[in-house]
Amino acid sequence: MVNIEQPDKRVDAVDKVTGEARFIDDIRFSGTLTALVLRSPHGHARIKSIDLSKARKLAGIEAIITGEQAKPFFINLGICDQQPIAIDKVRHMGEPVAVVVARDKWTAARARELISVEYEVLKPVLWASEAMDPDAPLVHEVQGRYKRSKGIFFQEKSNIFHHYKLRKGNVERAFARADFIEENTYIMPHRSHVQIEPHGAIAKWSHGEKLEIYSSTQAPFLVRNCLAEMFGLKSTDITVKVEYLGGGFGGKSDVTIEPLLALTAKFLPGEWVKLILNREEAFTATVVGRGAEIRVSTAVSNSGRILAEKVRIFFASGAYGSYSLNIVNAAGFNSTGPYDIANVKTDSYGIYTNQPPVGAFRGYSHAETHWAIERQRHLIAKRLKMDPVEFRLKNILKPGSINNLGQKMEESNGNLQGCIETVAGKLKSIDLEKLRRKYPEAAFGKGIIAMMKSPVMATNSAASAIIRFNEDGSADVAASGVEMGQGTKTAIHQIAAAALKMDLSQGI
Repeated sequence: MVNIEQPDKRVDAVDKVTGEARFIDDIRFSGTLTALVLRSPHGHARIKSIDLSKARKLAGIEAIITGEQAKPFFINLGICDQQPIAIDKVRHMGEPVAVVVARDKWTAARARELISVEYEVLKPVLWASEAMDPDAPLVHEVQGRYKRSKGIFFQEKSNIFHHYKLRKGNVERAFARADFIEENTYIMPHRSHVQIEPHGAIAKWSHGEKLEIYSSTQAPFLVRNCLAEMFGLKSTDITVKVEYLGGGFGGKSDVTIEPLLALTAKFLPGEWVKLILNREEAFTATVVGRGAEIRVSTAVSNSGRILAEKVRIFFASGAYGSYSLNIVNAAGFNSTGPYDIANVKTDSYGIYTNQPPVGAFRGYSHAETHWAIERQRHLIAKRLKMDPVEFRLKNILKPGSINNLGQKMEESNGNLQGCIETVAGKLKSIDLEKLRRKYPEAAFGKGIIAMMKSPVMATNSAASAIIRFNEDGSADVAASGVEMGQGTKTAIHQIAAAALKMDLSQGI
């Protein structure tokens, strides 16, 4: 353990306030081509025909790519259910139908307008409960043909692409002896990350089948590995570079526009091709967050103990499922919150709907799951006429408890009881009436919740840094973290100085 004692100014502060920091749209190469995407105006439709004849006649057009060129290529992030461009069918509004590449964006925009697409509009499914109906239109008719990673449990001829189950104890017996049962349904809508900087990327293929791509991604190694599999290359044949990010919030930690741009650039070897999304495309053509319906049924004794809980979570996961696999699993892991409950039955579903895919958004389903569970706890305490703090303290996980995953809680897992008691004490010192008199135009309230974090990334995930010493005694640090405003560069700077026992002024 290294103790960080040296304070430091943000190493990126000057670059950012002077405008010298480079973001994706600041990158310029001589002769860079512009890519624009023709997107589906429909949530669910078959593509009957695409007429490119007028667009191809326009001077300055370098290439037009459609699903015909995308047929051999799949995006595999757990389920091979997506291709870079729609083929035969569109499954959400904003899905790519064609990509136009031109010498300038005005020519590309004009060519895009000249492309004619004939659609057969199909009935969309937008709600998870609606998509679960046996008679609902299928977003994917051939689920059984898709290649999948292990541990993914889908239902053939349905919109369910993954079903996570958790079983603990004897739930039915516990419900039978409960003094009362509290049942509620909680709905969390979809939402967008709305980063200040929309997604963007610039790519070039060499004539030797090597790819270099700049991207506004939080996960360059995920992008590299995904593209390597998609094109049948070694990961070392692909270089992914990231400049500063203008916000991420999880919405740039999934692979989004990179496969589309890489495929497009493949038809123009030796040329840099640039794709920058506008705000509407950021809403409809990347990933969104949340979109869950959570049904909770809790068996409770009059003494305030939770005897058992049934939780059913339905994620309206959008048109493609890979992005939501970890979301479905994490919701299942955390389905009853940090509480010691002997009997649990959880079913968490990932469900195809005709919306943009649901991806990471500040905590992989932790927010919606804990919101539902903590609201449930509040309502139970209210029904018992019990202080909500007392109710939580009666039921939380403590050292020696066995959680839903069969793990024995240790002292090192944290002192949740101490946290709750400390916060409750601070809340008591807040005089709401005094605040309301002082600020009559504002609303004030108090509340308390408990939550836990169950990471769902691979257990072998790691980051590294390389230190190079210079002849003048200074050192250079190369690290693999992405700077998106959270201070990664500054933190690495401080860690390196502490580890090397160097003063920051010596030059790191």
